[in-house]
Amino acid sequence: MSENNAVAIGSVVIDLKLALLIVLVIIAAAFDIKYRRIPNWLVLIGLVAGLGFGTLSSHGAGISGWSLGFAVGFGLFLPLYLMRAMGAGDVKLIAMVGGFLGAAGVFEVILLTLLAGGGLAAAYALLRGSFRKLMDNVNHMVTSVAVDVAMREMPQATAPRQSAGDLPYGVAIATGTLVHVLLLANGYRLLASFQ
Repeated sequence: MSENNAVAIGSVVIDLKLALLIVLVIIAAAFDIKYRRIPNWLVLIGLVAGLGFGTLSSHGAGISGWSLGFAVGFGLFLPLYLMRAMGAGDVKLIAMVGGFLGAAGVFEVILLTLLAGGGLAAAYALLRGSFRKLMDNVNHMVTSVAVDVAMREMPQATAPRQSAGDLPYGVAIATGTLVHVLLLANGYRLLASFQ
């Protein structure tokens, strides 16, 4: 990482592109907490900035790297939106993260985000007294998919019968992104063998 294009956050030096990504996902999480939505203008700024960094930097992957990262993020979260497990803003936000990080990077962020989201969902449900509903919903969705697989049909996860709460999933995406960037800054990759 070039020191010219880096900023220090505490004792950690982070690439300027990654620092901007952190700022964008933190702002998105704040909007999601307060308004339960992620603004399109914020995602658009991130998409344009990610494309700019990718094409203008000497080590950027260009439009193809941006497009692939966008597609992986969008493609992996779209089914969750279709099952009503998350909102459209969450799908757009992870696609924006993919534009910044590329396919391998966004895949790592998605793994971290799912872990963070599971923990946040459990904590949120416990605080709201709806943990039993959450577990019933998880059981319903897993059973639905298992029955479809056993019947040799394409799995069709059905939406939960009743909501266990409205989790601001932008917080999980911001958490996953921040952990990923901190791991990168310290020389770690979750999927190093796939690089």
